Amino acid sequence: MHSNGPGRRSLEIASTAQHAGVDGKRGAIVAIGGLLTVKQVVGLYRPLLERDTTSKLPASARFVPPPHRGLGNIDRIRTETNDKLCWLYDNLGQEPMHVFGHSLGALLAVMATLDNPEIIASANLLAGAHDGIRKKTTAYWALRLALGNPAEANLLEHDSNFMTEQRERIATEWQPRIPMHIISTATDRLIVPPQGFGIELPGQQARNTLLLPHVPGMKRMAHYLLDKMPTDTEYVNTTYITEHTNIPRNPFVLQCADVLLQNELQPPLVSVPAVTSLIFPSAAEAM
Repeated sequence: MHSNGPGRRSLEIASTAQHAGVDGKRGAIVAIGGLLTVKQVVGLYRPLLERDTTSKLPASARFVPPPHRGLGNIDRIRTETNDKLCWLYDNLGQEPMHVFGHSLGALLAVMATLDNPEIIASANLLAGAHDGIRKKTTAYWALRLALGNPAEANLLEHDSNFMTEQRERIATEWQPRIPMHIISTATDRLIVPPQGFGIELPGQQARNTLLLPHVPGMKRMAHYLLDKMPTDTEYVNTTYITEHTNIPRNPFVLQCADVLLQNELQPPLVSVPAVTSLIFPSAAEAM
């Protein structure tokens, strides 16, 4: 093994069939948390991690909180996150992993997939900051205040040079064999419209899922949102009240993990009809 830049390494893999999980093996579920609060605690992610009942490591070992609580130098955070994921890969039998990145963890999951694609089977982004965060919103300024208004927070803004470079890397370096699934809530005021969707990938399309809760006024909100969503967006009607923080516990997210663990992952460009009874078959029916 040798380094190929911050957090990168060279791995010898038997075949690309192993990457895709078509050789009878399947990767473990791993979760990367977010900034501060409960997103730094494994308990939030335990229901998701415990869907994997045959992993060689317990749920607590497969949780990766952002180093230094997600504060400080982004290259250092990236390197330490990648090191932990490579350690997990080695100790999980060197089978590519299904990574669920939440909030800032989604950005770290994307960077890890670009840096070490050999260790990733799928990237699942929950209420993710993978495309940056909104500027000048209440949620944005609350986050800045909670962080002590550090200069590094500017890097997470959607139109920053750093985020522009990340989008360019995704568009040119993302491996076509690695599916990307973006799951967002209709009410999230922190991530960038249209809810973190619209990521450009080479050779495939990301799967976009929008969670719609049963709350008064949702039909009106859905009407507003549906005009802005990518045409292939899935709309999931969920009775579990879901917002930015608790999305890892949403039943749809848990069932998506079940699908991955059962080796039922469909090829890129093909939508996986998990929790079919909850997904609106068309945008019109979401009205």
